[in-house]
Amino acid sequence: MDPTDTVRLPRRRRADAAMSIPTPEEVGLLMAVAEEQARTFIALCAFAGLRLGEAAAVQLNDVNFVRKTLNVTRQVQRVTGGAIDVRSPKYGSERVVHLADGLIDLVAQHVADIGTVGAEQWLFGEDGEPPHQNTVGYWWRKALQAAGLSGIKLHDPRHFYASGLLAAGCDVVTVQRSLGHAKATTTLNTYAHLWPTAEDRTRAAAQSIIEASLGDQSTADGPDRHSPTHDEARRIQPSAMVAGPTTFPQIASEDGRKASSREQSQERQLCTAPGSVRAGIQHQWRHRQVSSQWEGPGKFERAPGGPITPWHDSGYNRATAESWSRNGPAKD
Repeated sequence: MDPTDTVRLPRRRRADAAMSIPTPEEVGLLMAVAEEQARTFIALCAFAGLRLGEAAAVQLNDVNFVRKTLNVTRQVQRVTGGAIDVRSPKYGSERVVHLADGLIDLVAQHVADIGTVGAEQWLFGEDGEPPHQNTVGYWWRKALQAAGLSGIKLHDPRHFYASGLLAAGCDVVTVQRSLGHAKATTTLNTYAHLWPTAEDRTRAAAQSIIEASLGDQSTADGPDRHSPTHDEARRIQPSAMVAGPTTFPQIASEDGRKASSREQSQERQLCTAPGSVRAGIQHQWRHRQVSSQWEGPGKFERAPGGPITPWHDSGYNRATAESWSRNGPAKD
């Protein structure tokens, strides 16, 4: 009989429930209030994804300021008696991390202002040795208190870094290598809930198609859309009303500039409204195939199909427009 048959395994919380990811605002606040040495330490965790022990074991020679890379080859672990042990990182965690320009600048400033520790040029530490985990924990608690935050663990900035890579569209292998996971399955099991879903990608792809096709017109029906005013309705270019069944009048500005996409969208809305004044005008001009030009404010040229006068400046045409609004356009 196997004695483990009756042993109940402990429950594991779902990753999405157990994981805590600080916001960019919280990370920025912690960076702002942390002590100078702790600021760079937090940056390596939040912007390069290093574990606590890996960040504590960074030496100056690990940083290539020209290629903007960081070699992760060791970690600091505490041992019995309050001592520390420098050893290789977790299996499969040795890696090269590609650093952002801002992080390279921060590390360079750290070296210029604070310098390094001991003959091995540790980036952090005291008395010639890298920092103990208790020391790092003290830095972190002090920064949290100064920022007025709580409930954020020092390992959480690593999750913050991972979530940023995923949000930027990095694939699973890229994230795995950056975090030093031995297997891609570890990355997937840990961060699967953060990966964009097929629905997210479908929506993003559809939106890109809309923007490529319509440009800023795709947002013309947004919350700021409003019904055209009477003054806007008066500013119609007659020459835009002629060509055919798909041609709509366009709003012209007082200074003659081309109408914006939002104004054109409003114009289309008014033109196609059943029984609208503008729909009647569109119908009349489309069937007569009139081509006219501005002669000045409130004047048109005479055009084939009979005399045309501005509907908004002529009492006759104003009455006709009102009749159209009530009864529909006249039949040609």
